[in-house]
Amino acid sequence: MKKLIAKLLIFLITSPVWANPIVPVTFFTEVYFEGDNWQIEIPCEILYSFGLESLDNIQMITSAGSSLFWPGLTCESNPNGVFIVDKYDLLTPLEINKEGDFLGFQYYSFNQWYDVTTFYFGNYSGSSINPLFEGQSYVIAYIGYGEFYNTWWLVKESNPSMGGFWGPISYGVFSGSVVDQNNYQVYNAQIKYCPDEYLTGWDPTLSGIWTDNTGHFQHTEMYGRNYNISVCIDDVPYYDTIITIEPEDTTHCEFILESYLVDNNDYLTASETKIENYPNPFKHSTCVTIHNTSSNQFIEPFIKIVSPDGQLFGAFPLNTIPNQSTYKLTIDIHDRLAGVKPGIYLYYLQDKGKILACNKMIITN
Repeated sequence: MKKLIAKLLIFLITSPVWANPIVPVTFFTEVYFEGDNWQIEIPCEILYSFGLESLDNIQMITSAGSSLFWPGLTCESNPNGVFIVDKYDLLTPLEINKEGDFLGFQYYSFNQWYDVTTFYFGNYSGSSINPLFEGQSYVIAYIGYGEFYNTWWLVKESNPSMGGFWGPISYGVFSGSVVDQNNYQVYNAQIKYCPDEYLTGWDPTLSGIWTDNTGHFQHTEMYGRNYNISVCIDDVPYYDTIITIEPEDTTHCEFILESYLVDNNDYLTASETKIENYPNPFKHSTCVTIHNTSSNQFIEPFIKIVSPDGQLFGAFPLNTIPNQSTYKLTIDIHDRLAGVKPGIYLYYLQDKGKILACNKMIITN
């Protein structure tokens, strides 16, 4: 039996379903769009756990309204054990706006209707997930934590499997680094992306993110959705932002904690390495100049450009020359930063994992 369905059934069995049929779970496990048409996967195992054997007493709800299913859609007559339904399986065809909508269900039991969890997606208010790209689907991800607690996330999937595997099978990568106001790497900083309780228990679904002793972090199994990020040190938040994770893609962020200072004298000081650009502000191109007054030579220097919320836009290597103290790098918007919008950006010099200097550049219309 599939892992997600097995965990769902365990949860339902250990919950007072029959005493109180209002259970915060879902009937569907995947939603796929092709043009303006939609398909929804509804496994019979989930229906059985509610004491249902068909779609007869279920209605679907979107922003366009609600509709019951046609009578006769029974699990007994479904040899695959899973329904793949579309708008033609409803008594009244119901539209789902793939750019942004909500999807909910109600089931009839004990002479009244009961709600099942509603999920919001795309550009609809309350959504935590962006509209789908071509070929993606929305799937339900089981999030277990604590002793017997769980919740459900709607996430993106790059490999739709309608009628097959239930649950996400493709993940995104979240990586980056954390530095303090003097551009020193911050180790053991926690990058919080979920409530703390979601990381508790003997076998939680999610895992925490902390920086290593070089100030870097990487998580290779992030679900595709939006996250509220808080960079914390000793549980004190120093930086908050929102990031987007796409399945089978990497989101890289460089977080600068302007109100935090590392007690460390092992790095080059700001007076030894300086970085500036001219013109600034600029529209088309600018020249970045690096001054190194230290006796230490650069080894693998890079100029990196990030947005104020930590999104990386470019990384440009510098060609090192022995005993050279000044370096220049011309950055052309069209050649090196295509697609960057006007605004304020941070740029910094990094060498062998250490940030040596940082400054701001302004790109105009």
